[in-house]
Amino acid sequence: MNSMKKYLAIILLKSLLLASCADTSSNRSGAGSGLNYTPPVNPQLQPTGEYAQMKQQIIAHLLSLNENQECSVLENALSSFQSERDALNNTFSNPQSIHPQDQRDLLDLISYLNEHVIDHIREAIKSACQNEHDEYCDNNDCSAPELEYNMVIQQPYQEGSRITIQPSKLEENKKDYFECRFLDNVNHGSRITINHNTCVITIEDAQESDSGTYTVEAKNDWGETTAEVTIQVVPEPVAPTVEYGIDGVVTIILNDNINPWILPTTMETGDAHNNLRSCEYENISGSPGVIKNINGTNCHIELNVDVIPPNQASIYQFTITARNQSNEETSVNLEIQFQCPPSQQGGGGVPITCMDQ
Repeated sequence: MNSMKKYLAIILLKSLLLASCADTSSNRSGAGSGLNYTPPVNPQLQPTGEYAQMKQQIIAHLLSLNENQECSVLENALSSFQSERDALNNTFSNPQSIHPQDQRDLLDLISYLNEHVIDHIREAIKSACQNEHDEYCDNNDCSAPELEYNMVIQQPYQEGSRITIQPSKLEENKKDYFECRFLDNVNHGSRITINHNTCVITIEDAQESDSGTYTVEAKNDWGETTAEVTIQVVPEPVAPTVEYGIDGVVTIILNDNINPWILPTTMETGDAHNNLRSCEYENISGSPGVIKNINGTNCHIELNVDVIPPNQASIYQFTITARNQSNEETSVNLEIQFQCPPSQQGGGGVPITCMDQ
């Protein structure tokens, strides 16, 4: 485990417990109804690890707040527990350095703080601080927060990128408390986080599996609201692959029935999200006009058989460039060899003019 982060988290917890005890022992007037907290019953709990023991300390802290408390005491406790939760989240930012058993205890503790402790104190504050809040609301906006994201991010994100999603609208309307969190309570891991103060979602090293809809809850002193944002993550762009003949050489025998089509032996557009945008050719050597057309979606080549001498061996060279929708491209060399039929070939290699039979 990262010993420094762990040490700081433990020190912070001890500090908040000491501060809470000092607040609890004070005899303040105007007290509310207290926390009225009942700890969960879990006979399977074995508080042997440090994070399991920290959970027991937190439960003891909550029980100490069950006495009638002043509004400010509960608000201070809420702030302390939020700081502790943030420190533990920071500890979990490097999960590879934490023992698997400690990881489970740490995640359990973070979930416990989020789902039970913080929410429970907030409910107690609503009652204990009602008079103060009523007076505050005479001059301030005491409505639930307003939160909106662009529902669908139109531009797909690439795998491996860092994604930052800002709210399109955020009105905290807070007096003392405001927080954002993922509503689904799914452990998104250390790669996917939300800033509790700004509701900014961050995804590090984005994966295609991160695609989907995220639901965020924003809470303040007066209530909560939810907002959704949908993102799409696509694989990194891959250039298309195109090959012709054998090592880029296509041999055509001159006869009366020349097939005018040359098809790629290999044709891949790049990835599942891509199609070819264009396929083009450039004449390198040999008389132009041999290629009549090239299909832009599959790179099929159509020859102009009318300009091919019927009895003359020849070689033409071209560069074929295939480009997909991601603007990734591949260029390959193509050599087309027109050869005389074997029965008409003279000695000493391929003749320029085929021999008559």
